[in-house]
Amino acid sequence: MEIVHYKIFFYAIPYSPALVLRGKRYKVRRGLIIGLGNREGQWAYGEYAPFPPHTEKTLLAFVNSVENQLREHIVDKPLAIRSVESLAHILSPLPDNTFLRFALESALWFLKARVEESDPRLFLSDRPLNGFPLNALVTGLKSSGDKAGGPLVSSAASVYKVKVGQGDMDEEIRDIQRLCKVLPSHKKLRLDANRGWSFEQAEYFLSHMNPDKIEYIEEPLKFPQSLEKLYLYTGIPYAYDETLQNPGFDMPLNQAGLAALIIKPAFVGNMARIKKLAEKGRVAHKKIVFTSSFESGLGLSAIACMASAWGSPATAMGLGTYAFFAQDTLQPSFSAQNMVWQWSADTGRRSLNSSVVVRIK
Repeated sequence: MEIVHYKIFFYAIPYSPALVLRGKRYKVRRGLIIGLGNREGQWAYGEYAPFPPHTEKTLLAFVNSVENQLREHIVDKPLAIRSVESLAHILSPLPDNTFLRFALESALWFLKARVEESDPRLFLSDRPLNGFPLNALVTGLKSSGDKAGGPLVSSAASVYKVKVGQGDMDEEIRDIQRLCKVLPSHKKLRLDANRGWSFEQAEYFLSHMNPDKIEYIEEPLKFPQSLEKLYLYTGIPYAYDETLQNPGFDMPLNQAGLAALIIKPAFVGNMARIKKLAEKGRVAHKKIVFTSSFESGLGLSAIACMASAWGSPATAMGLGTYAFFAQDTLQPSFSAQNMVWQWSADTGRRSLNSSVVVRIK
């Protein structure tokens, strides 16, 4: 395959309502879209959207660097893309920017599928899932509705990811306890403290939780070496998240209490490494959960394909973030019915939404 053209777009889409995470309020999601085209006029696109979000000025200043990388390593170069491993090799000279690698891998992989008129998931796995449930994201208990948790109980989701460690701990404990009491028995919570606590703080918080309602907590400790000990003290399973973003990650997966591997592709930025992580987790009988970093529908489509190839069956994936956006970079928009994503033949082939994206190169 040979790339002879490229395009770069800028997008800015509003959150609806504004996104509040760790005391910061985000009103607009900004990013770049990189388009790659072959001699036959076929195009595919990848999304560059760092998180926490960059400003418009920072993104536009990065465009020249993107162009230099495209000209030096991709455009007018013969690209023998046979596997995710060969794709990783092709992009290995690029700087260590996981968000850029995610964008370029997505565009190249989707273009290969378009050229071959094939299902893009089959590049990753010969037995992909045709669909999976999504978890809903609660960024703040106070903004999610009344204290009785009415909106959550009535939601189609059966799993809710709740951000904790963002305010007064005792108040958050009371909110989670009230929520657990009203949730139907089949609905579970996933907690995420983003390495915000000391061991003592995490033990205190989790000792007040009902283990029957908590599927797991994502890396609550500043120092993850004590996660197994925390599980033995509290009985609440945990999941690796930030730890997996370390390129040198090589920890065993047989620790007591380890329930899942949370894979954010844009933070890992290398599909060959993502595949290895998923395979390692599957061998160790851990749930493999793919989740977004608030990408638009373009990035979510790529992650959904990865989740269908390498994620655990009948497991809620963290792609419900699409509901936070008033618009999308794709037309039609990325969506799910009753919090279940289903494979569609136009995944990876949808048009860019011209009312949202603006070509800058």
